[in-house]
Amino acid sequence: MHKKEAEQFQLGDEVLLRGKDDITYGVIKIEEIYSYNKEYEVLKVYGTTIIIFLV
Repeated sequence: MHKKEAEQFQLGDEVLLRGKDDITYGVIKIEEIYSYNKEYEVLKVYGTTIIIFLV
């Protein structure tokens, strides 16, 4: 989620989880709001930040 979108939510808000079919599949309560370092997370999960596309 982009930062602008996230700014509309606050701790304690309940959010509906809806599919493209507009059916509500669940409800979540926001208990934490945080950002992350994408490059660091990719490095820790995949061991590299180099992306190779195989066609």
